[in-house]
Amino acid sequence: MTTTIDAALAPYSKVSVVPHHLILSAPSAIRLNPDNLQSIPTHGPVSTIIVASFSPVDSVTHSSPDAAANRLLHCSFLSATLFLSTLPAAPSSLIHHHLFSSFSAMSAAPVSSGSNPAASSPSASSLPTTCKDEWASLRPLVSRRGPFSTIDFDPTQEDPLEVMQESTRVLVVGAGGLGSEILKDLALSGFQDIHVIDMDSVDVSNLNRQFLFRLKDVDKPKSEVAAKFIMSRCPGVRVTAHTKAIQEFSARWYAQFDIVIAGLDNVEARRWLNATLVGLVKYEADGSIDESTAIPLIDGGTEGFAGQARVFRPRITSCFECSLASMPPQTGFAVCTIRNVPRLPEHCIIYALKIEWPLLTSFTNCNEYTMTERKTNDSASSSAAGGEGEGEDDDMEGSGSVKLDKDNVEHMSWLYHRAEHRAKQFGIQGVTYNLTMQVVKNIIPAIASTNALISAACVNEALKIRSGTAPTLNNYFMYIGGSHTSGINTETIEYNRNPKCAVCQEPVFMRDVNPMMTVQEFIKKVESAHDLSQPSFTLPNGSFLYLSTLSSKYAANLEKMLGEVVESGQEVIVHDKAGHNIKIIVLFKM
Repeated sequence: MTTTIDAALAPYSKVSVVPHHLILSAPSAIRLNPDNLQSIPTHGPVSTIIVASFSPVDSVTHSSPDAAANRLLHCSFLSATLFLSTLPAAPSSLIHHHLFSSFSAMSAAPVSSGSNPAASSPSASSLPTTCKDEWASLRPLVSRRGPFSTIDFDPTQEDPLEVMQESTRVLVVGAGGLGSEILKDLALSGFQDIHVIDMDSVDVSNLNRQFLFRLKDVDKPKSEVAAKFIMSRCPGVRVTAHTKAIQEFSARWYAQFDIVIAGLDNVEARRWLNATLVGLVKYEADGSIDESTAIPLIDGGTEGFAGQARVFRPRITSCFECSLASMPPQTGFAVCTIRNVPRLPEHCIIYALKIEWPLLTSFTNCNEYTMTERKTNDSASSSAAGGEGEGEDDDMEGSGSVKLDKDNVEHMSWLYHRAEHRAKQFGIQGVTYNLTMQVVKNIIPAIASTNALISAACVNEALKIRSGTAPTLNNYFMYIGGSHTSGINTETIEYNRNPKCAVCQEPVFMRDVNPMMTVQEFIKKVESAHDLSQPSFTLPNGSFLYLSTLSSKYAANLEKMLGEVVESGQEVIVHDKAGHNIKIIVLFKM
């Protein structure tokens, strides 16, 4: 419901009161006056107060398509955060976001197509010299205790705003649809030292939703383009771009960050990142966790109109691996249906991909190719498709003479035409080039509004973690939108730790270990204590301390002192041929 604005609330253009949430919006020149809040009629206790600042709409001239896009860029974080806060089960917090002048000026000053963002943005001299001035509106949130402040929150001892801006280094993994939103939200929330990893290049298909990129950026690395754009719009924010795979960085490199936010699009990368951060956790001499080494992992994910945000504290809460079993299996199709009785356009596309493509012997373009005849007993197709009754197998592609390149237009056009031909044979409609790409690349349509909501939730958690102004999410926030039956639904649930989790299971402690003992003596001690047979030892960075099957290769390590290769409180993973998997925390004598 909307409440009538009285004289005390005249500066605010809109006051909305919904159960447990109070939303104010005002021009950017207006500052929050806490005294005004006393006269607002509410319905029960208010758990979230959102004060959103914006530039007056009539001051913006949309003289070009880019100007309209910039206006959306200016408002997207605001609208996402406002909407997110009103959803049922949204994480409780007190938020006051002021969109600072570089983005306000950006909205008011249209950017011509193909222009340089840095040249179009306001000059550094026209902006305050420090981010502290830009973020004066965050002061009410971080300078005093509130009903949701954590126990350790004490703004009189340390300025939370300075901690966020000067002592916080954030790593963002992924600069695509979700990563772009996360980077922008971090910059708008006062984080100044940001690193971003992404190996991909900008594709023209990204431009409809990944707003940091322009047509001139196509084929350029996403991370580099995104970093330059953010820094040109937000003076004082440093964004360091990396274009390597996440596995190419050492565990020690990840240890420099205070928060890691993942905007990834695949499970395996999430599992690797989760295991790496869990492996960084160290223990005190008494066996308690050194919480300074437990780097929070905030994981965001979207799938069409659905999305989730999760907060993992390594060794303290459940990890990503703990909830892996709850993930739905990927959609598959029975091979007998694909071969004999296709009913959907997707069946025809899978037929062209799994059964016909492996029969190619040469390929010049979609009109010039040669292929062997398919056997009547379908033994070739059964082999290619994984056997009767099984679902899709991503490893089938390219099992013939011609390797499939999913980014090759000729390859994708061939699959489209073959699928279209089969669809006509069975009277099936709906096979299109876009659907062919979605099925072959396993593409789920990305919804910009979902990305905005989930990124706002992720960055809100980062803000709460570093400022201490409110408890963090515990530990899974789920958003479902676009349903024609149930509408919009959200839920917050807690995933408990899996005591048998292969990644974060409770380790075995070895106390009072002499760092001067040799690695060979350490191996024998572990072997006898746990009745292991031919054990192998792995360090947190993934390197082998000793591998029983290649003992000669690692013989040189046996004579080294344990203190040379292992730090006190570090985890060592032990496997043996009987299938035992033990995590040992080595604690040296003081």
